[in-house]
Amino acid sequence: MKTQKIIPEQHNKVQTSKHWLLLALIGFFLMSTQTSFAQVDVETTKTINLKGKVSDLDGPLFGINVLLKDSNNGVLTNEDGSFTFPKEVQIGDTIIFSYLGYKDQEILVTEATPYLDINLELDALTTVYIALNNDKPYQSKRSK
Repeated sequence: MKTQKIIPEQHNKVQTSKHWLLLALIGFFLMSTQTSFAQVDVETTKTINLKGKVSDLDGPLFGINVLLKDSNNGVLTNEDGSFTFPKEVQIGDTIIFSYLGYKDQEILVTEATPYLDINLELDALTTVYIALNNDKPYQSKRSK
């Protein structure tokens, strides 16, 4: 059986070519994944400045909560019922309009909604409980 001797110079050349091939494959992989991530980011980061007016049957509503769902970002309507959202919102976000005595309304942000004209509906009160305790007159616990 013959064994082949490897000359150190040939061994270095083989190792060097393997390293270059490995580096080329890693570089190709990194470049291809970065390009695909960049394309996804462009599509998901479309934003708009959101403005609008909130009213009911009687006219504009003052102090309505206008909130971005699942965040702490929001604004109140002014005395004209108008609002300008403090930050740009992304397409696909949900805006919630809420106020005591009115039904909450959720609006999905699209490219066609840079200005919203919202009409809130009154929320019917279902039950009002009043508890009176006339059994004992009130007495102060202070000493005289």
